[in-house]
Amino acid sequence: MGKLDARGGISIVLMIIYIPILLVSAVLVKRHGFKRQAGWIFLLILSLVRIVGSIAHLVAELSNNPSSGLIETFSILDNIGLSPLMGCTLGFLNTVGAGAFEDNKRLSTALRLMGILATVAMILTVVGGIDVGEANDQSDLNSATKYRHIGGVLYVILYLLVALAHGFFWSQKEYIMLHRRTLLVGISAVLPFLFIRVLYSILSDFAPAAIEGVTPHHNGLSKFSSTTGSWGIYLLMSVICELLVVFVYLYIGISVPVTKEYDAHAMGAVPQADNQTYQPNYNPGYAPQAGYEPNYKPYNN
Repeated sequence: MGKLDARGGISIVLMIIYIPILLVSAVLVKRHGFKRQAGWIFLLILSLVRIVGSIAHLVAELSNNPSSGLIETFSILDNIGLSPLMGCTLGFLNTVGAGAFEDNKRLSTALRLMGILATVAMILTVVGGIDVGEANDQSDLNSATKYRHIGGVLYVILYLLVALAHGFFWSQKEYIMLHRRTLLVGISAVLPFLFIRVLYSILSDFAPAAIEGVTPHHNGLSKFSSTTGSWGIYLLMSVICELLVVFVYLYIGISVPVTKEYDAHAMGAVPQADNQTYQPNYNPGYAPQAGYEPNYKPYNN
């Protein structure tokens, strides 16, 4: 039986942490809906990816002679975790704009294209990971790493577009419903951590790879390799930053009743207080008065 190293220990911790995250995410998906636009489904997917990836990593390390397929599996799952994280953020941007920017065709199209970009980046990352594992010579390896490089660049472009969309929503915050502004604040809070996570991803994609059984050459990016690089850098830039993003999103999903606010806004009223969402001392200034007209008017461009 093999022996666990530092990365194996990290995998154990991740598995323990993501099991309750999976359960909470399932509750949030049930509460807010399964639609991709809602974003919550991506937290569920990310939890599954991290749990399965951790199990695969542990099995590989505890095996005396792990198969190349097993190593390939946990390596790919480790790399594609960024895709559902970005998909979750895009979904929350859609949620922020619901009821205010639905008639803005250019914004709606841009958000859909960003979702497609995230999917393409994930596909390229997976294809590159598979091809690296199956490379038989340097030519195959070079071709495989090109897919990874393109996927990494696409993630950087996607992050920049997310930051721009986030800035646009802040510039139009007067059109956004009250609790959805809280969700926007949450996105603002996680953007620095998401930036570090994206930075680690692209540095890892450009780190040296090698044919199975051949020691890769080393350069300044070797320490960012997701499989053979520094476990401390991996822990700080990937694991911790990703978890901070997830925890902020979970807190918002549990505490902010954005779904009921949207329903109330559509009816020109606010929901009555209940123990699960609104407290009895809910701000009465937000309650409709006689002759009340909603302050939130659809944004048209």
